[in-house]
Amino acid sequence: MGDKGVFSSVNDLYLWDKALFSGKIIKKQTLALACAPHNSDKNPCNNYGYGLHIGCTGNNQPLLYHGGLWNGNHSLFVHRPSDGTLIIILSNIYNKSFMWKSYNILHILDEL
Repeated sequence: MGDKGVFSSVNDLYLWDKALFSGKIIKKQTLALACAPHNSDKNPCNNYGYGLHIGCTGNNQPLLYHGGLWNGNHSLFVHRPSDGTLIIILSNIYNKSFMWKSYNILHILDEL
């Protein structure tokens, strides 16, 4: 089943990220379309590709992300294309601030 009712693990999402962004699942050209903003009425740093939200870090580096909420489970998958950094948050607590926490995590990682 697709939307709703899909359960995964951090490890499976990590493997999905590596396969998707390495070209093992779809061609690089197709992936580029999925990661490009397609709503000309919206800011490129607040847009949607084909299945991925597009945002930007504080210094305008693109971020690709998608979240989910279903039956008490909350998830967030954030991929930074510039260096392949991946943040996966899986929780049983609904928290709208997960995306903002990922920005804080990226900032901490960049300071290391």
